[in-house]
Amino acid sequence: MQKVFDKILLWLKWPVAVASLICLPGLVLAWSSEVLALTSEEDFLPVAAGVLGYGLLWAVLFRRRGAGSFLPTFFHELTHGLFAVLTFHRVGGLRASWSSGGRIAIHGGTNWLILIGPYFFPLAPALAAALVLLGPPSWLKVGLCGFGASLAFYGFSLYAELHRKQTDLQEVGFPFVWLCLPGANLLVIGSLVTGTLGGPTATAQFLSETYSWTEQIVSSLF
Repeated sequence: MQKVFDKILLWLKWPVAVASLICLPGLVLAWSSEVLALTSEEDFLPVAAGVLGYGLLWAVLFRRRGAGSFLPTFFHELTHGLFAVLTFHRVGGLRASWSSGGRIAIHGGTNWLILIGPYFFPLAPALAAALVLLGPPSWLKVGLCGFGASLAFYGFSLYAELHRKQTDLQEVGFPFVWLCLPGANLLVIGSLVTGTLGGPTATAQFLSETYSWTEQIVSSLF
């Protein structure tokens, strides 16, 4: 099953990259109409506080080499493991350190989805969003603040990890990376933010707007 799935993913690699690029303008427009509109909601204030709070911590403390590298490394390797399991690979031990990086053992080879998983899927914000949606109403503001902090955590981690020496990106290929990752990040983060602040209806509207704008743009070109 694993080998069959890896072959299917190999065939889908470039179609996915092209689709991500085609959807990018529609995603930007959907962000402006649906995601940014949520900034006027009362629930956005604790999210903004969490983003700003983590930003200050990063500027003062976590940006120093080694000071804040354990958690980004841990979530990075954990996301590799998540996509390995989702694509029917067997996962071994996970190691993360403060200063010497991390590693997760994936048996049976790898694929491009495992390699770029940490660069488009914000695992920490996804877990924080689940806590907001499943937690008691009395914890809502604290949960939203944590969600905002986790978004900033993912953003700064991604900023630190996107460089030419990153072996994951070298293996998957930088042309693919720059075609795929911008749209993939806007899609996943936009879905998370709308779902957390506005519920499933808001996410459905965001996806619908993305499709609508993309269809209009493609139709105007052809």
